[in-house]
Amino acid sequence: MLKQGEAAWRAGNLTAALLHYERAIYLAPGAAEAYLHAGNLQYGFGRYKQALALLETGLGLPCDETERAYGLRVRALTLLQLRRKREALGTAQEAVAIAPESEENHIVLSTVLRALGRFKPAEAALAQAQRLAPDSASVWEGYAQLHKAQRHFKQAQVFADRALRCAPETPELMLLKGQIAFRLNDIATARDMALWALSRNATDLDALGLLAMVRSWQSWFTRPFWWFSTLPNRLHKGAFMFTMLALGSAVAVVQLFLPAWLLQDMPAESTLNQAVMDGAVGYMLLCAAHVGWLIWRDRRQVKLKNY
Repeated sequence: MLKQGEAAWRAGNLTAALLHYERAIYLAPGAAEAYLHAGNLQYGFGRYKQALALLETGLGLPCDETERAYGLRVRALTLLQLRRKREALGTAQEAVAIAPESEENHIVLSTVLRALGRFKPAEAALAQAQRLAPDSASVWEGYAQLHKAQRHFKQAQVFADRALRCAPETPELMLLKGQIAFRLNDIATARDMALWALSRNATDLDALGLLAMVRSWQSWFTRPFWWFSTLPNRLHKGAFMFTMLALGSAVAVVQLFLPAWLLQDMPAESTLNQAVMDGAVGYMLLCAAHVGWLIWRDRRQVKLKNY
């Protein structure tokens, strides 16, 4: 069953691979390898709680150092998705301690450190991975993600291009290039990367998200909604709070200096607030419908163009 699962995985049939590993667990409950591979597949499917349960069961069984480091690596990434970042850091550090010669362990450690905002240690972990595997696309992808997290988009673009030279037409790297291009206002490249990914996988949520951002930015009708909804991501936390405080203060000042006769003709505050909320919700629904229509039209055109 383990060999059949591995063969299905290599063939790209992940659902069949998971079934084979689950069958292996049923036939041999003490086989740690089956639990670890099944956990990795569940992680790939986005079922993080199921993945964590399988990984912890597998790590509790006897296994060699290579398998244990592999399981710890996936467990660290799973904990990261579950927002248990401190536990993820300890797990990644344990994987590095067990197998310091594996560049994958250092890359995972860098990923966790980046999520914690510890950029210098994350870069040091990537430097160690680079020494172990100088031609690894995953290393250059890590550098691109690190610079993207620090808003150094031009440097991130250089590293993303380098990763693509090592692993051309990799969907994750193509999407990363599109996301960085969007930040650099290269809207055409961002749209092409999203459509290329959708031509390979029509249900890719990351590609759909990128295309939605592109279309929201391109349309004059939805750009105000895009600008406000993405403001926290485009500004540092302090700058965002300052912007919100400034907007609130401006509204208060305007209300303070409105003429008394105008205030008398205005509806009650509760009625006005409700009207504003209803208008905002209606506008957001129209924006969603408009962007959805644009994405549907783009997805139809994917078949007509070779991305």
